[in-house]
Amino acid sequence: MRTVLVVEDDFDTLHPLAELLRLKGYTVSTATEAEHGLAVARQERSDLIITDIALPGKSGLHFIGSVRKDEQIK
Repeated sequence: MRTVLVVEDDFDTLHPLAELLRLKGYTVSTATEAEHGLAVARQERSDLIITDIALPGKSGLHFIGSVRKDEQIK
């Protein structure tokens, strides 16, 4: 089964998106901050990561850069 990690701080966006993906047959993990998203990505090795650009703390762009540089995730 394909897995998707959704990193989004707005619950009104995160919840419906995660539910839609689940209905389409994906296993979905979520995070609301970049650092938590990195930890989840390292642990679960998702097939796809969807992220917001504007996140609390480190931005989504920083998160994407960190994912690309991390040997465990990329």
